[in-house]
Amino acid sequence: MNGTFLSHAADELKSALAFLTAVPVGAVPPSAETVKMFPAVGMLLGVSEGLFYKLAKKIFPGYMAAAATVFFDLIITSGIHLDGLADSADGLLAHVPEKSRFLIMKEPTVGAYGVTAIVLALTIKTLAMAEGEAAPADFVLMMTLSREIAKTIIQKSTYAKEEGLAAQFKDLEAPGNKTSAVFGKGNNFRLSDFGITAICVSVILFYVTKSGKKYAGKSAFSLLFSLLPVFFIHKNAKNKLGGYTGDTIGASIEVYELSYLLLRSVNESRKYRG
Repeated sequence: MNGTFLSHAADELKSALAFLTAVPVGAVPPSAETVKMFPAVGMLLGVSEGLFYKLAKKIFPGYMAAAATVFFDLIITSGIHLDGLADSADGLLAHVPEKSRFLIMKEPTVGAYGVTAIVLALTIKTLAMAEGEAAPADFVLMMTLSREIAKTIIQKSTYAKEEGLAAQFKDLEAPGNKTSAVFGKGNNFRLSDFGITAICVSVILFYVTKSGKKYAGKSAFSLLFSLLPVFFIHKNAKNKLGGYTGDTIGASIEVYELSYLLLRSVNESRKYRG
């Protein structure tokens, strides 16, 4: 890896952080390749939120610690994914023509479906986090994979609008690897490898921890079946909007993490009943 590659990788990581979080990295405009750093950002978010929850549990009772962590997530991400969930609920669940859905999702106000989605998401996430006794490694794994899912949707699907926050990624499907031209001939480490590395590190970190060893099978079940509601969102977006939008990407991230925590909680409650 040469200096040009590392410099460009750092720029793309800053761009991904600026796009997905409220971390003050400066105004870094996203490019078509920024999405490749989404899993790396997810891993960083998972580490920070997992450690925050661990610390919060030493200070507050269970549910208060979970609520504080959910609030911390809203602060560090600017609530962008929750906003996407609300807009997606308003746009996809309303019985209106396709063009009206885009107008509804663009409105700065939140409708009944959106308010309901926000209340349910925050409530269920808080309760599931506390009941499931989530460990720091759970946060790292689910938040890395949720951003990997977002990256995959962007890479493999059609953007439904001509403009918008996610419009910068429309050129990502161009043939060939752009990084090879930027980073020099013979450089076999691509920008996307940072995302792959983040996923591998997250999986290893999870399964070497005490919690990961104890709940390996159950967590794998949660990770797998959490894809079902994401598929439902993506399928509805494709049918009703013609593809994904920035809002549906945010909704997919939020719903995947919520589903993981909920299934983790169900598995934990079954252990006590057994």
